Amino acid sequence: MTAHGEDSDNGPPPPTVGQRVILCLGSNMAPRYRSNTLEALALPEGAYLQFRYVEPIVEDDLVEKFRTNQLKDSRVLLGHVDCSKGSRMRGGRCRITPLRYGKLVDVDAQGPIFSLTFELLEFAYAPNLAAFLGKVPQDSPHWVSGNPRAQGKWCRWLPSLDVAGVPAEDVLAKPTRTFADWQVIAKQLTDQDDFKPHPYFYKIEGLFEVRDAQTAVLPLPLRAGELNLAANRTYELRIAHLDPQSDVHGRPAQGTKHLLVDVSDAHLKSLTNPRLGIDCPYDIKTFRFMTSDTKRDEHGFIWLHPEGNNAQGGGKLSGSVQSDAAKAHPAMVPDSMQPDIANAGAGPGSGQADTRETEPAVEPLVPEIYFGATVKGNRGKALREGAACWVADRAYAVVGGLFEGLRKSSLARHLHGRRLWTRYGHGHFLRNAQAILTRCT
Repeated sequence: MTAHGEDSDNGPPPPTVGQRVILCLGSNMAPRYRSNTLEALALPEGAYLQFRYVEPIVEDDLVEKFRTNQLKDSRVLLGHVDCSKGSRMRGGRCRITPLRYGKLVDVDAQGPIFSLTFELLEFAYAPNLAAFLGKVPQDSPHWVSGNPRAQGKWCRWLPSLDVAGVPAEDVLAKPTRTFADWQVIAKQLTDQDDFKPHPYFYKIEGLFEVRDAQTAVLPLPLRAGELNLAANRTYELRIAHLDPQSDVHGRPAQGTKHLLVDVSDAHLKSLTNPRLGIDCPYDIKTFRFMTSDTKRDEHGFIWLHPEGNNAQGGGKLSGSVQSDAAKAHPAMVPDSMQPDIANAGAGPGSGQADTRETEPAVEPLVPEIYFGATVKGNRGKALREGAACWVADRAYAVVGGLFEGLRKSSLARHLHGRRLWTRYGHGHFLRNAQAILTRCT
């Protein structure tokens, strides 16, 4: 990846022939589900994301495997299913847009509800959406005449990719890391009723370490969904944004918006303006911050959220939520902190088994992104200071013993008679040694 987030090579290889992939769909049936779709486009590789499903909309072959967590590390394809009336296709099938490849990290089975945690990998670009849908089995989400509820499976196996005479990238979504393909995926979403009022899309290009006014070429990787930062360093967060509905030379279709970057104050300090203006159709914005010079590991967070309120709540994260978020898994905090248990029986991080034919109210929604960030303590500095304290402590004991012996000698009594010992001798040394030890501890 180059400094601007483009691939320096031809990207990851396509899925191999015969490889099975689990298709996991999101929808617009609840703000949380639509937010998950946008998070899948916004988060960098290595981040964690959670979808949830209820048993009736999961393929039968997957149900028992989910209960026993047998499919850990399986490859998944995240997508968005548009259940609106205007996007229905021939035969009542719902349009599906691939978004992102991922790896299944964990399945938490609670009765008939399955919460799936993914580690995000490459984006998934399907140049021909009709051909992709043709590859998906007929029991994918669809409408049946006279039935007020959408039918089908939102989580199921995709068939193997060995389609005679048809290149895999023309049937399934091809893995990609390029910004150009990401823009096309965003445009595919804005062509649907679910996202026509959407103000803008954004994606995190990565977090880069800044050294001597120069920025490192490669972004820092996420490990288990979390950022690991060095102490006393400067970092740059890069964010690309796009408004597919605006003219390339004009203003954003819905006017200027702002994206805010909050960092935990204790060990992360903002160096540039955390209020990023979304004031043009496309751009790359940067935000810099510095880590504290801590000697032990400290945990914090980085939180991106739109200014003002949105359909997800927007506004300011409460103090209690900040405290819980700092302790939570560095995956998406809205999922881990605020599980959608009340609605979980109605559907996944996608569609719902109880999907009604009535059109849901679609409001502009910009996702909130949360990262756990651990500042790794400067252990070298801690060891050096610890060694200095140990030397001072030993010197205090050894030299103090010598002075104690001297104090009892005839020379000490002679100096004491001249009032020199009290001023320059044993007491003076001990006071200074105690001061040194106080600073060390």
